[in-house]
Amino acid sequence: MPIPAAEPQRVAAYVAPAECPARATWLEGLRARLPPLLRTHPLIESFEVHIDRLGGPEGYRGTLQGKASEEQSQREVNGSSCDEVVDALSFIAALEFLRAEPSAPVPREAAPVPVARD
Repeated sequence: MPIPAAEPQRVAAYVAPAECPARATWLEGLRARLPPLLRTHPLIESFEVHIDRLGGPEGYRGTLQGKASEEQSQREVNGSSCDEVVDALSFIAALEFLRAEPSAPVPREAAPVPVARD
């Protein structure tokens, strides 16, 4: 019996002006905000990012769409620089992802382990 071919995964859109950070930089910022066990979760790739340069002093507008849970969500942020918008969108995506993953381990500082001394 032949093994079925793996279905190629669709890569979510990342549309931004040339002066903005690359998609890999955005994903890196998102992963840095997640607990280690969730940094490779396939749903991370499902967030769509669209960034537009606004005319005048308004700067940039970013839109984040994702389906990290059963419901589709859309968030919008404005910032004076594209880096600021990318950073805000990675923060919002991490919150959305953690909200959708209630069983996600929350990172805490490790408590010191007492060492028995003779």
